[in-house]
Order: sequence, then structure tokens, then C-alpha cells
Amino acid sequence: MKEQIKNTLIIRFDNLGDLIMLSPAIKIIKEQTRGKVTLLISHQAACVAPLLEGVDEIIVIEIPWIKNSAIQANRFHNFQKTIEAINHKNFDACFIFTVYSQSPLTTALLPWLAEIPIIAAYCRENPYQLITHWIVDEEPFTHIKHELDRNLYLLKQLGFKISSAGLPILKTPPQGRKLENGSPSLKKPYIIIHPGVSETKREYPTVLWKAIIESLLKDNKYHILLTGDQKDKDKYKSLNQIKRENFHSKMGCTNLAQLCSLISNSSGMISVNTGPSHIAMSYNIPIVVLYAETNPQHSPWSSFSKALYFSTPKSKQSKNYIIQTVNQQLYSQLKRPHPTSGEITKTLYKLIEDKKNSFETKSTAQLKT
Repeated sequence: MKEQIKNTLIIRFDNLGDLIMLSPAIKIIKEQTRGKVTLLISHQAACVAPLLEGVDEIIVIEIPWIKNSAIQANRFHNFQKTIEAINHKNFDACFIFTVYSQSPLTTALLPWLAEIPIIAAYCRENPYQLITHWIVDEEPFTHIKHELDRNLYLLKQLGFKISSAGLPILKTPPQGRKLENGSPSLKKPYIIIHPGVSETKREYPTVLWKAIIESLLKDNKYHILLTGDQKDKDKYKSLNQIKRENFHSKMGCTNLAQLCSLISNSSGMISVNTGPSHIAMSYNIPIVVLYAETNPQHSPWSSFSKALYFSTPKSKQSKNYIIQTVNQQLYSQLKRPHPTSGEITKTLYKLIEDKKNSFETKSTAQLKT
């Protein structure tokens, strides 16, 4: 099939981390079709798309079947315009990527109405004409794959070779305006703390974030950078008000390029399961992910990353029945407490040391050769 494809549309409607985890599959499609690759995405992930390898064009749209804040005015007209725009690009094939709790059927209407001849996707139900290359979705009832593996397995079923896929790697972001308000010199080692998250069920309590920061400051090994957007700045006021010589809040002060630069130059990071944690992993930065027991397919995937798990209150758990079923199978037997600041900092220091030792071992081996 891949020999027929020279103009590909890839659709992934979800958050920043999901798009980063798609990057190895994008690379495989680009290399093995040797054609043009266009991404169709939602605004949640639009900021990181230019940093992905193998992407020639990016189309950003708002759709009503995923979480977004767009006002749904002129719905039919906007939908029709999107179909026409896709149709005019004369795509040979469309690949729709999802996780097991998402149906591709509504999304498949876009390439189907745009008359794209090849439409490939996982699907639990029989899609009939909507999907021409249907890969039966057995997750999560027989097994659960990591999202990286799930994306690549779809391509393998369609005849692509996936052995050279590798892990996600982001390009170096373009240099934007410099950070102000006393940003520490990059010559001084620092650790990033990123507490913000898009879903309340993944939150780690503010009082415990404060304990982590106090523990790191007491150790006095690193400067501490607090990152997040304006919404996080409003939510975590007590953290922003910490006044210590080695503590610097950058909440609400960074665009994506600046955040990527801060993360890629850091010694390590502590975060919840959210997009910036995947940025850190893409740059192979040592990271501890405080991981609410949801979405097992998103667990940390880089060499120097580790998840420390905690239970999600029942009141905050998803109403999606498939996710509820997974929660009951994997997480209902044991209630995990929040990891302590001591456990978290000890784990991070170990990851930082592991990376340092790995680098020194490689350098010694290169000198011998």
C-alpha cells in the first residue's frame, strides 16, 4: 500500500503529549512513502507540531467531538469549509490515530467526505465504507499497548517496517524573546517543577508540591524553576509567592519555544502526567512523573524517566465506560497514597546521576576507540 502514497494526511485530535508520542509513526510514514506529510490537528497540540520531524504542512481545526473552548458558531459552514480544504489538497491516503477509549468514526467522516481513497484506522465497530483499511481494535479488552507501540503497530499491520522507529525526539525550538524578571543563568544547574495539568483527576495536591520545593531548596543542590501557563499561575498562587534566593517562578511568562528551551537545558524535572513531561522525555531530561492512576498507555517512556503512582478519587474519575472498565481491572484493588517529597527527590537525584554516569561511560568508550 505504501508504494501508492505520495501525499499523506495524518489526523490526531488530542493533546500535546499525544502528538509527541505520534512522532515516530510520522517519521516512518515520511521515510517510507517519500512523499508529503500533512498533519490535521486541534489547537491543543498546534504549538508543538512545528517541532516534529517529517511534517511538511499543518492544518489546525476545531471539532465538537473533542474537548475544546471554541465557540461553535456557523457549524455547518465551518465543517463544509474544512472538507473542501482537505479535498483540494488531493491526498492519496489518510491515517487516523486514536487511543483505545476514542472512536475514529466521527473523525473518519472528514477524509471520507473529502474523497480520500485510502483511510486507515483502528476501530472496534465495523466501519464499513468509512474506513478502507480497518485494523480491529482489541484494546483494552485483551491487552493494553503503550501509545507509542499502538501507533507503530497500526503501521505494521499496513505493511510498514517499524524497526527503525526509535523514540520521540523534538527539534530545537526557534529562539524567541529572552526571559525577563531575573531568569537564572543557564550555567547554573536547575530543576523544573511543573504542577499544572489539563484534567483535575491527574492533579497532585498543592500542599505536597510546596513540600517538594522546600525539600529541594533545603538540599541546596539546584536552583528551582516553577513553570506553567497563566491558568496555572492563578491556581498555584501559594507556590508563586515563595520568596527564596534559589527559587524562580516562570508561570505565565513562557511561550512554547521558551518552555522547551528551559526544559532542554535543565538538570531534571518533576511533573504530573501532562504535555511538558513528554517534552522533557523527548529531550532525554531526567524526570519524575507524578502519575495519577489513569491512562496506563501514557506512562513514561524515556531512558531517564520514572513514574510514581497515586490513586485518583472516584469523584474525579472518567465517565467514559471503557476507561472505567480499565480502572476497575487495574486500579480498584489497592489505594495508593501520594508519593512523599523525600521519595520524589531521591528518585530524581538517582535519575540525574544515572544520566551522568551513562554519559561518562559513553565518553570513555569513545576515547578507547
